[in-house]
Amino acid sequence: MAKKFNLKILTPRNTFFSQDVDEINIEIANGYIGILPNHTPIISSIKPSTFLIKPDKKGKVDGIIGGGILYFYENELKIFTTNIIWVSQIEKTKAKTEISKINNRLLQKDISDFEKKRLTNLLKYYELQL
Repeated sequence: MAKKFNLKILTPRNTFFSQDVDEINIEIANGYIGILPNHTPIISSIKPSTFLIKPDKKGKVDGIIGGGILYFYENELKIFTTNIIWVSQIEKTKAKTEISKINNRLLQKDISDFEKKRLTNLLKYYELQL
C-alpha cells in the first residue's frame, strides 16, 4: 500500500506544484475533503477556498485557490486552476486593489451571467487573502 501520492497543481501558465505528499485538504463542490494515498477515484469542481498540503508527517503548507477541477486516480491527484497562491506570498495591498476593481465591474449593467459568476469567484479568491 502506497504511503504517499503524487500531487500536481497546474495552471495555464505553469506547474505550480509537483511533489509526492501525504495528504491534502481542500473544499470541493459538496464540502471539504481530505485526500490520502489510495483514495477512491474522484473528479470534482473546487470552490474558491483555502487548502492545506501535508508533504510529510511533520510539515504543512497552505494556500488559497480560486476554484478549479480536481482529478484523483491511481495515486495521482491533478488540480487544474487559474488562480492560486501560497499564504506566505499574499500581498494584502494587491488583494484590496483587485477587490475594488472587481466590485466596480460587478456594478456595471452590461455584465453577462457568465462574467458575473467568474468575477464572484475571483472576488472570493481575493477576499480569502485578507
